[in-house]
Amino acid sequence: MARAVETRVSHTMGDPSEESLVRDSGSPRLVGQANHSVYSEAAELMRRIRASEGERVFWRMEALAATLFVFGENRLGLVKRLTQVEAPGNRAQFFSMRKRETLRLFQMDIMRLMHNFLASAFTLKEHSNVLARELLSGQSLNREYQQEVAELFADSALAGLVQGLRNWMLHKGLLPVVVRLSATGENGEPVSSVVLRIDALKSWDGWNSRARQHLANLTSDPRLCDLVDSYSGLVQQFHCWLERRLLEVHTTALLESHELGSRFRAIYGVPDQR
Repeated sequence: MARAVETRVSHTMGDPSEESLVRDSGSPRLVGQANHSVYSEAAELMRRIRASEGERVFWRMEALAATLFVFGENRLGLVKRLTQVEAPGNRAQFFSMRKRETLRLFQMDIMRLMHNFLASAFTLKEHSNVLARELLSGQSLNREYQQEVAELFADSALAGLVQGLRNWMLHKGLLPVVVRLSATGENGEPVSSVVLRIDALKSWDGWNSRARQHLANLTSDPRLCDLVDSYSGLVQQFHCWLERRLLEVHTTALLESHELGSRFRAIYGVPDQR
């Protein structure tokens, strides 16, 4: 908010809309005095906005929202590619003998997108923890945050697997992604799917106990799209809770900052932006 209104201040000098504030004063001297009064009030409001706790909270939440956006876009890009490869109408594009190179390139692109998804997932985790330490300080709030993290992630076998996949990608190599065509449709027709090879996953000794539990429960190669959707659901649930809780804790400060911003914008006839 402050950046937007600063731009407005710097470009309002001499704006005809500002002249309307003082055009009935009758003399150049009074016009100058009115201008000085307007800008003095605006400068004081801007100072108070910048110094306000609500403004600090707002921009810290905006920063986390940007990280969440990066995660969300990486997820969408990955799911879009997976859906494209698995679409029944695209089988000829990928599985004919003459299209093997196309399939190989799509498989490599899925690995790239999976890398981005995993990297942004754990960037989001770290940024969330930093924000919580800043804005949910205090023993009771910190305990509440840690409890929510534990319920959705720390105690989750799925989250343990995803963390392990990130470690695999970082320390071992690219994931064992396979694009498979099998006769598993309702009428025995070929069905394409993008999966992780379970035998390769189980052969690695770098899993934590939660991931090993998840792998032990698998009886077939896990479909990548199902894995991504399930984990993304946990992320969405957690960040809905976090945003709601931050707004509850900082309601007074955010409302005070918003009121100052409304007064500032009213001087220049700018409608509220948040």
